[in-house]
Amino acid sequence: MTDMLEYQPGDSLIHRLHPITKLSWALVILILSLLFTNPVYVAVILLSVWLTAYGAGVFPFIARLFKGLLVFAIILFMIQVFFYDEGQTYFHLIPLGKGYLPVTERGVFLGLAMGLRMLAIVSSYLVFLAVTRTRDLLTALVEKANLPNDVAFMILSALRFIPSFLNDLRQIADAQKARAFVLEGANPIRKVKAYLPIAVPLVLMSLKKAERLALAMETRGYGRGPRTHLYELKAGIMDVAAGAIMVFVVAFGAMIRLQGFGM
Repeated sequence: MTDMLEYQPGDSLIHRLHPITKLSWALVILILSLLFTNPVYVAVILLSVWLTAYGAGVFPFIARLFKGLLVFAIILFMIQVFFYDEGQTYFHLIPLGKGYLPVTERGVFLGLAMGLRMLAIVSSYLVFLAVTRTRDLLTALVEKANLPNDVAFMILSALRFIPSFLNDLRQIADAQKARAFVLEGANPIRKVKAYLPIAVPLVLMSLKKAERLALAMETRGYGRGPRTHLYELKAGIMDVAAGAIMVFVVAFGAMIRLQGFGM
């Protein structure tokens, strides 16, 4: 679970792009995925995301998470198939009387598009997180988008606390199990009560970490005068080229969509 927020070190061309350029690429994938409803077009978009991940050397990272995404894609597909009754009917899931829950051609068509769209959008943001340091992204947003420093620090602290929080949760649970404390069970009320001995030390540990963080901020003079940066992120010629390509792709996609393709 924490892997989804982890940066995958690398020296590929995609890693070296400006964070705003990589964020723009993820937004382009989102726009194109919502622009088309034909599953073939959406599958091409998903393939481009995978090729980008392969070029960046993070495809194994994406593949590890793909099984979980595939479950949600199948759920979206089934919702469209079971509850969209327009178009030619293939068969009925409940063949009683006139039949119930028809599986139609249009339902399958839209179900495939919906599932592939979700895979493309989520995969693009997983690639973005894998090739972009959170620190670099927030620095770029502060410098280029005028994001307040307090908001940037809050986001960065939250993202860094998530892996630490989950690691503490795992350690406390293992310690309680070593003391023969039963955490599993079918009774939901008993299961909630069983997690109380985990919640209390977890909250106390989190408060201590927050207190240490506040003390560190005070000793380093946080909020005392204008903020400076150790290094400045600058866009290069490759960022300009990538931006031009993305503008062209979005314009071309909108043009062919208006002409009736991809519906």
